[in-house]
Amino acid sequence: MPPSRVSPVYAHTHNALLDLFRAELAPEGLLPVQAELAVRSGASRTTIHRILRSLKRAGIVNDAADGIRLSRRPTKMDFLPQPRNLSRREAVEQSLMHMLVQGRLRPGERFSELALARQHKVTTVTIREALLRLASLGVFTKVVRKQWEVARIDADAINELIDVRILIETYALRRYFQRGAPLRERFKVIYEETRKLAGTANPDRKEFFRLDADLHRTILESGQNRYLADQFRFTSFPIQIQFLHRGFDAKRQRLGLGQHLALLAAIVGDNEEEALAQLEHHLGEARRTLLKFEAEKASAAADVPVG
Repeated sequence: MPPSRVSPVYAHTHNALLDLFRAELAPEGLLPVQAELAVRSGASRTTIHRILRSLKRAGIVNDAADGIRLSRRPTKMDFLPQPRNLSRREAVEQSLMHMLVQGRLRPGERFSELALARQHKVTTVTIREALLRLASLGVFTKVVRKQWEVARIDADAINELIDVRILIETYALRRYFQRGAPLRERFKVIYEETRKLAGTANPDRKEFFRLDADLHRTILESGQNRYLADQFRFTSFPIQIQFLHRGFDAKRQRLGLGQHLALLAAIVGDNEEEALAQLEHHLGEARRTLLKFEAEKASAAADVPVG
C-alpha cells in the first residue's frame, strides 16, 4: 500500500511503472532491474525501491529466485491519483518535520517566526499557520510573543504518550483478529523484511525505523477508525523524535528487532493472546527506555551519577 500522503514524484513514478508493466509484461513476466526502471521512469532508485515494496504488499509483483516478477496485471484501482502540489504552508510543515528528524531542531530549542520565514522565503503568517498545526501534534509550543520552542518531553509526558499508544494499538490489534485478518499479507511482508534485517551483521538504522513505522502503521490501519489516525500521529511523532535524538544504539536496536519479530510471529501465526501480550511488552520496553533517557538527562543536568 502506498504512503498515506504521496509526493507528486512518487505518484507519477508509481503510475508510470504500472503503465510499463501493463504494456510490456504478462503475469509471471520478469521485471527489468531496478536501475533500468529508475532510468526509464526518471526517478531515483530509492523511489523505485519504495514503490516496488508497496506493489509487493498489494500483490502486484513478487520476489522470485531470478528477480522480481509480475503477479497480476495492474487494474485501474491500482493507480494513484495525481496529488496536487503542496501549498506553501504544507511545504513549510514538511520542511519543519525534516528538520526535527534530522536533528536541526532539538527538544527545548527556541526560534523565532521571523527567522524561519526568512529561511523558507515565506511570510510570517505562513510560518505561524504551519507552527500552529504542528503544535496540535505536540511538536512545538509557543513561548513569548513570536518565539516558539521545540516541545520538551518529560517523564510525565512519556508515561501519558505511551499509555495512549497502548490503548490505541491494542484496540486496533483486537479489531485485526475480529475482522478475519484482512492485512495478514502485509504483516507477512513486514515480518520477512524484519527477519532479513535482523539477520544482517550491522542492521541499518534508517531501515529499522522504517520497519518500525510500517509495523505500527499497519496495526493502526487494522482498527479501521479514521479518528484514531490523528491521535496516533500526536502520540507517535514525539516518541520517534525522542528515540532519534537520544542515542538509539546498536544494542537497543537489536532488542527492538527481537521484540518486533516476536510480535509479528504471533500476528502472522494468528495467535491473538500472544500478539497482544507482545505488543504491550514492546510498548512497555519503549516506555522504560525513554524514561531511562529522561533520568540520564536529568542526572547529567544535576551532575549526579545514575545507578
